[in-house]
Amino acid sequence: MANFKEVVQNFLDGATEGSSSGQGNLKIKGNVLIHYYTPILERYGEKYILNYSRYSIVTGRLQKQIKEMLSEEQIIQITKVPEGYKGCLSELVEGKDAN
Repeated sequence: MANFKEVVQNFLDGATEGSSSGQGNLKIKGNVLIHYYTPILERYGEKYILNYSRYSIVTGRLQKQIKEMLSEEQIIQITKVPEGYKGCLSELVEGKDAN
């Protein structure tokens, strides 16, 4: 089992499944990286949609770590995503280009 950084790196490298050690609080499910029950990062064309909504200190650290692993040009940042959101982050991106 991998730590958070390894799971994020696996996701960025194209993995479509996997989870963190312990209780599996961070998992890859297809094109989405999920922390607990909320999508945090989603592949979107050549970019990534980063859910930068505040939920907890641990989630905040994870979000910061993800931002440090990607360039600004690769990130479409969104906020105000409800905890436990079941849809795709791309559904919340309006008027932003994937290329």
